Amino acid sequence: MPKKHSFIFGLSLLACLFNNAAEETAWTLERLFDREKVHTFQLEIEPDDWDTIRYQRRDFATALSEDRKQGERPSPYTKVEAQLTIDDFNWGTVSVRKKGFLGSNDSDRPSIKVDLNDYQPGRSIERLSQLTLNNNKQDRSLMSQFMGYELYHRAGLPAPRIAHAEVIVNGQSLGVYSHVETPKESFLDHLYGESSGSLYEGTVTDFWPDWINSFEAKTKQTSESREPIRRLIAALEAPKKQRSKRLEEVIDLEGFLKFWALESLIGFWDGYAANKNNFFLYQPASRSKMQFIPWGLDSAFTPPQLRPARRLNSVHAGGRVANLLYEDPLMRDRYRTTMLALLDQLWDENQLAEDMNEAFARIQDKLHPSQKRAKHFLKETLEFVHGRRKL
Repeated sequence: MPKKHSFIFGLSLLACLFNNAAEETAWTLERLFDREKVHTFQLEIEPDDWDTIRYQRRDFATALSEDRKQGERPSPYTKVEAQLTIDDFNWGTVSVRKKGFLGSNDSDRPSIKVDLNDYQPGRSIERLSQLTLNNNKQDRSLMSQFMGYELYHRAGLPAPRIAHAEVIVNGQSLGVYSHVETPKESFLDHLYGESSGSLYEGTVTDFWPDWINSFEAKTKQTSESREPIRRLIAALEAPKKQRSKRLEEVIDLEGFLKFWALESLIGFWDGYAANKNNFFLYQPASRSKMQFIPWGLDSAFTPPQLRPARRLNSVHAGGRVANLLYEDPLMRDRYRTTMLALLDQLWDENQLAEDMNEAFARIQDKLHPSQKRAKHFLKETLEFVHGRRKL
């Protein structure tokens, strides 16, 4: 190549790289989780690598064994290299792995974790480098997560941001996924203005003395000693007459009552209050009290299930914190007051229906063949919404 042309080519390449870097910097979490659009995630993965990760799965017996209380079990999921494009912007080389515990496991349309910085260290969008794409296998109307997390936001509770996305792998559309904000440092920065506290994930576990190690530490700053978990358990172990007061000293009790009531209101049978599953607990560095954070809302907006005998349909109380609080008459009254306030201030049936119908109109032409009955399930979800006050 002549020197002149070589020089021009070099300038052109530098300009391209500069423009790409500027475009990358322009990405914000607000843009990434824009709820008013259906985002597009395109992944190019070597076919053999794609087959490797999509057929990986958890063993049911191992996943639910009591060995979990000794500590986190090794993950069955491995990472592979991929090329990622989000909404026509090429992010280049990333790592991809399958995600999911049991219910959402799928080999044709797996849930996916994407990491932006495994091959290009330091890459992130406002410190978020891990992206979570949920396949909606249990979210049959495709609205449970989309509207569920939004209701937590409207209630003033900490919760991930969410948007809909079409996921395309090697040119083949896998349909509509829920693109959920991963609870990591950037998530905590957004909610609390800091991320130096302790964040734990609870998966099919509860606050019992011999299950302390079953809670997974989720950030580098999180205390491996699980001291916040120990303090909560100690409060639950207190004599009955002291228990509620002790709990109020270690958790944001007002926030928990709202978290608990909302989980019950939206019929989230697989959350903490009902099923001791799908939740995070955060102990901010700047505060003395812990907060519960919802996760895995793909089974929300369904009729009440898994509730102990002699409970009302408006009360999910399988989780130990909820169950023991419900034994206290004063806490029952506070729970009832909280539920009535949510019904009065938050549960606008017509607005919820309008929001769901508008969102569904945006995604309906991007459905995978396995999602073709989503409109039928949307009808069931709307029936639940309109009939919830009577349950």
